[in-house]
Amino acid sequence: MLSVKNLSYRYEASNPISFSDFSVEEGGKLLILGDSGKGKTTLLHLISGLLKSQNGEIQLDDTLINDLKETDRDHFRGKHIGLVFQKPHLLSALNVLDNLLLCQFLGGLKKDMNKIKSLLEEVGLGDKAHASISQLSQGQAQRVSVVRALLNDPRLILADEPTSSLDDDNAKSVLEILQKKAQENNSVLVIATHDHRVKESISNYHTL
Repeated sequence: MLSVKNLSYRYEASNPISFSDFSVEEGGKLLILGDSGKGKTTLLHLISGLLKSQNGEIQLDDTLINDLKETDRDHFRGKHIGLVFQKPHLLSALNVLDNLLLCQFLGGLKKDMNKIKSLLEEVGLGDKAHASISQLSQGQAQRVSVVRALLNDPRLILADEPTSSLDDDNAKSVLEILQKKAQENNSVLVIATHDHRVKESISNYHTL
């Protein structure tokens, strides 16, 4: 279960951003809705431990994420949280397979070529393992980033605007694989978006 209580964050020279409480049960799905500038990305970065909250409580199962030291947060995120960023952030010097192998290495995961190839097949990219990043379309690169987020069978999947730059077909594909893998692993799935197409497939939402 994911629980967020009394959470706020303040960037330098700005007013604090306060977030209302919410929780998501194990295997549950939640949309974080709001226009640009409302703090959706900040909220996901706080939940994932990329940012440390100044106030409040973020709990995943029995772990208070914001109480962890920075190195422990990094380790916890690598083991238990899958992140899909708005932009794929893939390394152009590496091909698709090497990007995913690097992710396993940095996350402290066992090298698993079969898992990578299986996930690439599931998102329709089985023939792209050795393709360079520059050869991928925007939709293909985003699907690679989804595979990257799922490599650790995460307890929590966080997706930041995963469909905003995609056409309808690619958006549908990304949403389907996120929901499928969350269901298979009984993971919590949280998607932050202003893309109202996503509301057609996930009805539970929290508005900023």
